[in-house]
Amino acid sequence: MKWFATHRIIQARQLRPAETFEVMALDLGADHLGRGRYALYTQSQWGAEAVPEWTMDSDGRIWYKDQAPPENAAVTAESLLG
Repeated sequence: MKWFATHRIIQARQLRPAETFEVMALDLGADHLGRGRYALYTQSQWGAEAVPEWTMDSDGRIWYKDQAPPENAAVTAESLLG
C-alpha cells in the first residue's frame, strides 16, 4: 500500500509554537490490544516497518508511545479526507 496523508496532527505546548505534521492512519481493528485503534505513521516511518509512535482511538484521542500528552500540551488530529 502506498502512503498517503489521512490526518494532520497538531501538537501545542505552553510557551511554544504549535507543531504540525501529516500521518496515515492504519486501522488495527477493534480487537487490537493496547492504546488506540489506529496506528499513525509519518511518511518516513511508513516503509521501515517501525512500531508507530502515535496512535489514535475511534474518538480521536491521541497517544505518543502509549502515553497521553503531558498536561501542558494539547494534541489533536484533523482529518484530511474531507
